[in-house]
Amino acid sequence: MGMFDWYTPLPPVPCPWCGRAISEWQGKDGPCAMLVYEQGRAAPVEQRVSADCQVSIQNRDTMLLPSHFRMIGSCCSSEIHVEGESVDGVWLNSMIVDLKLNESSLRRRRPVFTCGPVKSLPLDPVRVARKERRVGHDDVLSALQSKVPFVLANVGDPFDWYYGDARHSLWRSEIKPRLLPANSDAIYLENWPDGRCYAASQWSATGGQRVILFELYH
Repeated sequence: MGMFDWYTPLPPVPCPWCGRAISEWQGKDGPCAMLVYEQGRAAPVEQRVSADCQVSIQNRDTMLLPSHFRMIGSCCSSEIHVEGESVDGVWLNSMIVDLKLNESSLRRRRPVFTCGPVKSLPLDPVRVARKERRVGHDDVLSALQSKVPFVLANVGDPFDWYYGDARHSLWRSEIKPRLLPANSDAIYLENWPDGRCYAASQWSATGGQRVILFELYH
C-alpha cells in the first residue's frame, strides 16, 4: 500500500456484519507520513516510524486533515470504507460509505428476512433499527445526497446493504421505476414493470444512524 496514515474513530466503528469494533484503519487522504489521527483532535497524536525519521512535534501540529477524507478497515473478509469529516482540522464525524464484500462469506452471516412486513431491522448483533415512516421519491433522492445506506428486503433472502455508488445504481435500474408512493396502501403488481414493486421506509437506531429500507413485493 506504500505510505499512508492511521486513523482511530471514536467511538469505534463496528463491523456491519459481526458487530465487532474495527481497531485498525488506514487512509491516503492525509499527509501519508504514517501519522496517527484520533477523532475529536486536530493534530496527529503520534507517528509510527523510527525516531530518526519522525517530523518535529511543531511540524506535526500543522499537519491537519482535509475537510473530507477516506479510511479503510477490514472485518468478516470485507473492506469497510469510512468517510471522516473535519472542521478547522478537527475530526468530528465518521460514516460508513462503502463496502467491498466477500459475498460467499457474508451471505452466511447476514440476517435473513423471513416474513413481511419487516418489524425490526438488525444493524449488527447489538443494534436494531426501528421504523419511523414510509417515504417516497423525494425522500429517497435526499437520502442519496446525504449518504444514507439502503437495505433491500426480499422474503427468504438475507438483507442486502448498499453503500456509496452502489445505491445510485440500485435506484436507477431497479427501485425508481417500481417505487410505491408513500401514501399507497393497495398493491397491484400487474401495474408495475415485471410484476414487482417496492415500499420504501426510513428507519433509525440509537446514535442517530438512518437507513432507507426497500421491501420487495412480487
